[in-house]
Amino acid sequence: MTITDEDCLAETLAFNERFGAAAVSRLARDEAPSATMLAALRRNRLGGDTPPVRLPQGQDRVVEGGVKVRVFVPEHVDGVYLHFHGGGWTFGSADGQDERLWRLAEHARLAVVSVDYRLAPEHPFPAGPEDCEAAARWLVKHAAAEFGTKRLLIGGESAGAHLSVVTLLRLRDRHDITGAFRAAHLLFGPYDLSMTPSQRLFGSKRLLSNTDTLRRTYELVTPGMDAEQ
Repeated sequence: MTITDEDCLAETLAFNERFGAAAVSRLARDEAPSATMLAALRRNRLGGDTPPVRLPQGQDRVVEGGVKVRVFVPEHVDGVYLHFHGGGWTFGSADGQDERLWRLAEHARLAVVSVDYRLAPEHPFPAGPEDCEAAARWLVKHAAAEFGTKRLLIGGESAGAHLSVVTLLRLRDRHDITGAFRAAHLLFGPYDLSMTPSQRLFGSKRLLSNTDTLRRTYELVTPGMDAEQ
């Protein structure tokens, strides 16, 4: 049986109504986040108000280029997942979802390498993509020696999905590396930072993001750049 968007429409609309009602009690994001707000967002788990859980299975490392990564290696390794966390390029961290990444490592038999790329606004574009590119090149060169396999996949959530695509394009265009990553796991990524029609037309309804919050986020990541750039 195939489930379509239309089949889920009523459930989706009902969820959006509940989410929007709950958003009234949350802090409005009418301006660029202050240093205090960013600090809180970076301290707590994505989408929550409590710190993330750091598991002992995670290993903090520094790879070529001085890029920090967090590595999870299960007993059996059939491949390696290069992971980029979400957070609008401004918050989130490689150790922000240890429980999820360790569960993925064990169940899918994947070594997981989560990249702690530099964040805006302190480090705007292209700092984050450069860190992701460096980590990917390191993994392409050293996966066999480090993890016993050359079977690689890449992916992430939201900003992490965008960074995954950027990384694949950089590997292809800058280093002639194609086919090294066999799959891309892309979750709800924004791929056009000049804003797609749906992003521009969504308006001010307070769901997870809206037109204004997306625009401000993009401006933090790409300060001084116009849409074409």
